Amino acid sequence: MALSRPAVQTLGRASRLAMNSTELPEIFRPPVNRAMRVLDRTFFQKTLPIAAATVFDDRNLSAVRGKVQNAGNLLGVFSIKAVVPDETVPGRKCVLLRPGILATGLFDELVALLLRLAF
Repeated sequence: MALSRPAVQTLGRASRLAMNSTELPEIFRPPVNRAMRVLDRTFFQKTLPIAAATVFDDRNLSAVRGKVQNAGNLLGVFSIKAVVPDETVPGRKCVLLRPGILATGLFDELVALLLRLAF
């Protein structure tokens, strides 16, 4: 009997979707090409259009991640890390946001959160 992880696992208030979940948004699902006879690994590479919030002070990283997660705006997919190194600002990290959030949508809320953490 093989054990498998559930399609949706609850972590506190937020939940994370497994890659085999039927509730997974279309942009995260793997591509299908039944006619492929020779494995083409580039067919399975995908660039996802999602927003990220850069955290400029690493001491605030867990607080920002927690606030974004409690608001329901954190990316919640098992095989994708929610906190990754920022490609645009070397040495900094960013928090990946769920699909459907525009890069400018949470800007005011994140600035207010960072100002509260700073003082």
